[in-house]
Amino acid sequence: MRQQNLKFPRVQWHKVGGMLTGAILAIALYPNARAAALTDWKFDPSSHQLELNLGAGSVPTYYIETDPPRIVIDLPDTPLNTADRDRSYPGAVRHILLSPLPAGGTRIVLELTPEIALSPQQVQLQKIASENASDRWILYPSIISLPASVPASPPAVPPLTIPKIEFGQPWPESPKPPQS
Repeated sequence: MRQQNLKFPRVQWHKVGGMLTGAILAIALYPNARAAALTDWKFDPSSHQLELNLGAGSVPTYYIETDPPRIVIDLPDTPLNTADRDRSYPGAVRHILLSPLPAGGTRIVLELTPEIALSPQQVQLQKIASENASDRWILYPSIISLPASVPASPPAVPPLTIPKIEFGQPWPESPKPPQS
């Protein structure tokens, strides 16, 4: 039996190391290349629900501000890829604004009317579906309007009587306070 002399190409490790280093730097320097994107959002003014369609893996967080009343949603590592960044609505949620965060994420602010009172227990943010490399999240706020404050009735003021003064008449005497 005759042995075949097989030749393998010589591995040039300096080239392999250079390509590997380049790939690692590309991933490290361009985090948005692997970041999930906000692909779509919808708001229903009647139920006050906000639906977000995000790239898979993006996990939104929220908090509530009270003065003025707002719900703020942060989408870390989610670049703002939608042109629709500002909408106004009638009702309890009067304005929705989307803006980029300095670290490459997106912030969504739901501005509420001043009569609204919210606590964190009245707001839920739930992932409801995952399909085609995207996740669907819905914000469920239980918005309660505070009763309109009833203005205090003004104090009773006696009607003002203005004495009629005719030319040449002496000035009328002012009433004297009752003596006790």
